[in-house]
Amino acid sequence: MSSFEVRTRGAEMMLLVILVAASLAMAPGTPAHAGSSAPLAIANSELERVGCPAEVSLARAVRDFNRRAALDSTGRRQPPLRVEEVVAAIRCWDREEQPVSDSLFKVFLTIANTRRLPKGSYIFFIPGVVAINGYDVDAWWIDLRLGLDQYPTDMADMPVIGRRIRTIYITSRPTAYPFHESKN
Repeated sequence: MSSFEVRTRGAEMMLLVILVAASLAMAPGTPAHAGSSAPLAIANSELERVGCPAEVSLARAVRDFNRRAALDSTGRRQPPLRVEEVVAAIRCWDREEQPVSDSLFKVFLTIANTRRLPKGSYIFFIPGVVAINGYDVDAWWIDLRLGLDQYPTDMADMPVIGRRIRTIYITSRPTAYPFHESKN
């Protein structure tokens, strides 16, 4: 496992957030996917692992994402995600550069057209450091993942079904952990 993967995985694990007070105020028995503006009433660690428990509007998922991003030290300095940005990222997918099956592409187009995310989907962020060309580059990624509910117990073998929505390179500096190549 590369140092990038270790640092990124560590950042992903730090994404645990306490439920927002608004979700606790929901009436008992109110489904998490109801039309309210309250955040999804499920712990973020569970959402990351299995996705949304039911279909949810893209607007609501984006609002929930922005609430979570605002709690992250890198995320709070980034522009908020917008529904139109997600839709545009799906519609501008270059399938020659990033191949995807016809059936999966249709699922993403349905998201763009209906502005609804299917059960098992999740918009998440990855704050991280990329070590490349002798530099550490601070970065911010936003991804839309689908099918998380298909592999709830073993994320190690889970295929990545998703679309990168945004990549921002924030700053760079000489690497703190230089890799030494062996001289044979």
